[in-house]
Amino acid sequence: MGRRLIQLTTIAATILLLAPQALATPVAKTEEERQMYGRTFLEPAASVDYIQFGEGGHGEMEWGFKLLEKVYPRYIDLTTVADELNNPNAVSVGVDGFPAWDKRDTGDGLPLYVTILTDKKVPDKNKEYVVLTAGHSGEPCGREGGARFVEDLAMAAAETPDKIFDNATGLADKTYEMTAPEILKHTKIFFIAPSPDGWLIGDGYGNQHSQYNGAGVNSNRLAFTDGWVFPQDPTLYLRGYTTYTQPEGLAFTHYLTQIRKKELHGRPFAVGMDLHGPLPFGFVLLHDEGSDPQKLKRMVDLGTRVKQNMEETIPVFGPLDAVLDAGVDATRDNLPDFRDVGTLDNDMWRLQGWGRWGFVTHIVDSLGYTVGSSWGGFFASDAGLDALSLSYEINCRPSSPWVGADEQVYADNVRNVMETGVVTAAAWNKIPPFKVEMKKKVGFYEDGARVTDKDGNPSPAPNLSNPISGPLKQAHYNVSNTDYFRDLKNLVDRAPVEVKPNGIARALKKLDSFVVSDRKVEDTARLADFVKGGGDLVLTDSALSMLPKLADIEAKAVHKNWGYVGYSDLDRSHPLTEGLLATAWQMFAPSPIGYPLLMERDSYWESGTNNEDAGDSSPTLNSALIWSVDRDVWEAAGGETVGTTDPPADRKAVDEGNNFDGYGKRDANQNKTEIGVLPVGKGRIVIFGSMMPMPSEEYSHWFGLNAYAISDAAQNMLLKVLSGEY
Repeated sequence: MGRRLIQLTTIAATILLLAPQALATPVAKTEEERQMYGRTFLEPAASVDYIQFGEGGHGEMEWGFKLLEKVYPRYIDLTTVADELNNPNAVSVGVDGFPAWDKRDTGDGLPLYVTILTDKKVPDKNKEYVVLTAGHSGEPCGREGGARFVEDLAMAAAETPDKIFDNATGLADKTYEMTAPEILKHTKIFFIAPSPDGWLIGDGYGNQHSQYNGAGVNSNRLAFTDGWVFPQDPTLYLRGYTTYTQPEGLAFTHYLTQIRKKELHGRPFAVGMDLHGPLPFGFVLLHDEGSDPQKLKRMVDLGTRVKQNMEETIPVFGPLDAVLDAGVDATRDNLPDFRDVGTLDNDMWRLQGWGRWGFVTHIVDSLGYTVGSSWGGFFASDAGLDALSLSYEINCRPSSPWVGADEQVYADNVRNVMETGVVTAAAWNKIPPFKVEMKKKVGFYEDGARVTDKDGNPSPAPNLSNPISGPLKQAHYNVSNTDYFRDLKNLVDRAPVEVKPNGIARALKKLDSFVVSDRKVEDTARLADFVKGGGDLVLTDSALSMLPKLADIEAKAVHKNWGYVGYSDLDRSHPLTEGLLATAWQMFAPSPIGYPLLMERDSYWESGTNNEDAGDSSPTLNSALIWSVDRDVWEAAGGETVGTTDPPADRKAVDEGNNFDGYGKRDANQNKTEIGVLPVGKGRIVIFGSMMPMPSEEYSHWFGLNAYAISDAAQNMLLKVLSGEY
């Protein structure tokens, strides 16, 4: 029997000797109990239930962190958002469904706790800030692991200061190792509980936690994000979707943005992590909002590191019952090799997709939902924390009943995910920026078109004032999709040059590659000569409409459609797609640049608590623009097809016309070419029909607009072309 299992067995035996009233999770309430248990939040395998929030918020969560604050005063503070903001309205809705400022409120709002973990003897000035949370109380794995991880770090800093934490190897094949004292010297960590209403409902053995607050609103649809946010629509509200109306979302977003403003003086948080669940799927999700080219690369690096550290929990795929048969030590080092995943079925005991990861918006195909106004999106957004942001749909069971051995696996995995994030933050200044070598001279077309807040939403917003953060005013923005090429200077060794309409003839003589992104150039003859002479001409989005003047492509073969996201079903044998994620098909995310998601695609659409009063149809449509060319015409002209598309004719359709198996395998044998390469003379035309459309002001966008929301897959393919790698 392993040392860890012996320790847990001893703790469990000790618990049986305690008085009946001590038989809760258990969580130590006194220093004597803590010495008896060996820690404050016991290991799940030695526990009998989830951590209890407690009536009025005065339960195991509160007393556990208060005890840690007492035991480790150098490292831990427990506070509430109401205390930090000096605002009694900063509490949850409560079961009556009314915020504290509503005259109908009965005073049942629950405290919004914040646990702050750092070395208080070290000034905060140069620290990197991290936020950890579990946005859905109905998926308590993140909360269970998170509370224990906070204690792990404080314990290690005070008692085992030589213990090593790491963030795996990532894209650069470089591991950063740190002790807990080093981590807490360089970071300030906020562990928040944004869904107390749903947590309290789950108190008591066998009770089910809720995904919703007391007003029936989805607790992970409360935070604001860049781009399109849920409009104040009654149908959306009754289904559980709303932005900037619920006290939990208002309080935590205001508190954290004030922290960024006052303590970081506007500097971004380093890392944000929102841990979820449950089975039968697991997916590490990176967020699309606010990513410039370098940040996008660092997000992928973080996802890679997280996957590697997750595999230390369960290093291989296999049936969970077989894992548990190996004992609690299986969660650490002694797991047998189970590589036969088998087929997806309804068996809730199977580990599905352990360590699989991708970007948030496209997961509707894998997990069955869309996302907006989420905590992870807020963490990533320019308007929010601008952090490297990760959400994790962890492989774990729903919130009841409690099975300690199972929960040990889940909690240990959360620990490894969070460890990766905090070490990455602590090592922030040691991790060098990524660089892409540009072997070609690249230019991009700039006609000066920009989208600004001068003609956006009315400000302040009508009917959206509140006593926590005040009236909602339109956030400033001045953006263009061509900002992407200016921002490339942070990733490439030679930045693309801007080419204005009156400078095309002169510039093309000096360039190897030229990009026209979602624009039309009047002098197409110059472009045609550039390609025939040996240049690479890259056309994205509506620039495909110029093809009939540049190649043997008839106008009726070029199409404009709309999809759920900008996507392409990729030919995985083509050199351009080499090295992409197995799940890669998203080309851009619509919501950060102002386009709505079709909410009927969300599995939560039918599960909202007020559905009996809600309408059958949302006010949203598939809104991601997708340009394509008839494949037979493209290939008859000599073109190669790299990616295809089959967007639905109906903008209310809930799927595209393709074959998809749920594991990233999509049918690229479709009749519209979206990504392709066409030789013309000595050069070539490369098309990306859905990559970087101009941002839209047509829909609700109170918190600003991103200039672009290009995916990692699209960026990789584009840079292969522009750099000369392909």
